[in-house]
Amino acid sequence: MPISKHLQNNWKNVQENKEQLDNCQDYPVLSGLEESWEVLDNFYDGIIERHEPEKQNVASNPLKSFLHHVNSGFYPPPEVLMTIANCFEHYMNAKGEAGLEDVFFGIDPKKGIGNYSAQVNRISQFKRFSMIESMEEFSVKRTKAKKRSQQELLNDLLLSDIRKDILDDDSFLRGYRRWKISLNEHFENKSKEEIEHFLNLFEGVANSV
Repeated sequence: MPISKHLQNNWKNVQENKEQLDNCQDYPVLSGLEESWEVLDNFYDGIIERHEPEKQNVASNPLKSFLHHVNSGFYPPPEVLMTIANCFEHYMNAKGEAGLEDVFFGIDPKKGIGNYSAQVNRISQFKRFSMIESMEEFSVKRTKAKKRSQQELLNDLLLSDIRKDILDDDSFLRGYRRWKISLNEHFENKSKEEIEHFLNLFEGVANSV
């Protein structure tokens, strides 16, 4: 998966914005952001690290950092806010040459099934079913019981939250098998940067299992 040239939602931009804020004496707007943060920083007792936000281990990119801070009851650091604002500004300045999916996630939704949200939801279903299938294989090894088919496993999901989103069993299982094949093929001959980018796109999906 090539990384989009329009991708702006990254820590490099956060660091550049932080450097601007460190030298904002002649820029009233930036000075206002920095002065406001100083008040918040005192209130928060300095618990939010700003200089190396990527090492906070709270998110893989600025947008997720923004959501993490808001959902935790904190104002995001100004350099994160500036980065999110820059993403929208880049989108508007591109005059239709870049989509929001491109700018925030570095992907073209035409290459997948639905937009980013739809793709994440579908992959989440596949990951959860893959875990169930792995548990079945582990159980078979321990109990020597007959291994159930994928359709039988799917039938056991009748009352679970994953089952309610599956409209057609055959379609789901075909997609699941293609996903397992493509997942292995995807990482063949890929650079470390491309692999990390792909994994970061879908960060949190495994944690939702």
